Amino acid sequence: MNARHNIAAYVTLASLSLASMACAKIFDWSGGQEGTGTSWNVSANWVASTNADSSTWKWAGLGGGFGQTLRSYASPVTATMNAEFMMGNNSTYDSTIEVENGPPAIDLMVLKGILTSGNTGRVLYRKGTGTALFTQPSTYVNGNGANTLGWRFQAGRTLFNNITGSGVGKNPTQIDGGATVGGNGFLGGDSAHPNFNMLVKGTSTSALAAIAPGSVDATTGDSLIGTLTVGSATRPNAVTFGTHSRLHVQIGPGGTSDRLAVFGTLDLSAASDGLVLAIDENAKTGSYTLVSATGGITGTFDVNNIAGHGKLVPSDTSLTFVIPPSGTLLFTQ
Repeated sequence: MNARHNIAAYVTLASLSLASMACAKIFDWSGGQEGTGTSWNVSANWVASTNADSSTWKWAGLGGGFGQTLRSYASPVTATMNAEFMMGNNSTYDSTIEVENGPPAIDLMVLKGILTSGNTGRVLYRKGTGTALFTQPSTYVNGNGANTLGWRFQAGRTLFNNITGSGVGKNPTQIDGGATVGGNGFLGGDSAHPNFNMLVKGTSTSALAAIAPGSVDATTGDSLIGTLTVGSATRPNAVTFGTHSRLHVQIGPGGTSDRLAVFGTLDLSAASDGLVLAIDENAKTGSYTLVSATGGITGTFDVNNIAGHGKLVPSDTSLTFVIPPSGTLLFTQ
């Protein structure tokens, strides 16, 4: 099957009235091929009447020489992909994961890895204003060289909660204006791919690029405190906050805080980068490490938006916020 074609996916929403909703379209897969051999035939199986649960698949979508787009439409329920997704079987064409913004706290949940066939992908774009959560490591590789971009985030919020591997694969990663990357997972750190790094760079004050460690409760939409880790002890990686970039962190009520943990270097030397810190009104007195970088920190955040009382304490390898006892006066230089 080498012909390019479109495949639309439909699921039955059991919690909604089918009389009023009919069959809501929440996925669309274009530019790919049907599965063959031991894999499932996507166009035949992704319909409401038969095998609507994607967990029945071995994989979805083999590139066949074309770029592919996985689109998650705005839906009253979270769209769930429970199959490995193989994208970009050709280093000539980019691929896209586009997530529309709907009522759920998480619009798209991907429960298995994003990968390439034969390490021959190109740039994998993340578009759309919705929120996507990836729970497993990605082995996505740009086949045009170790220094070429792999994932590129251009819109929406993308969370990585993987506990092993790299959530964004092996190539350098870029976060553009209008996009936010967060989660409690691990990015980079692959000993076989030393060229991985992250660039966070927006275009204006109205199109900021951001990292926001921590995740979100899928049911309530509440923010969950967490640590986002870049690099590893065996393979350090670099993070650079460029112009019009932000780090969003919060201090919670239980003596915990979000943290960006970088095994490698952190560059804050660009103009107009900034820190946005939210502090819970019941936060405890103490010292909170918001940023750590084993390879050292260059520069400082130019813009500090801090909603609460306390003091930022920078060092060569960390950025800490100290909340003093009630009534204490703080003096800063």
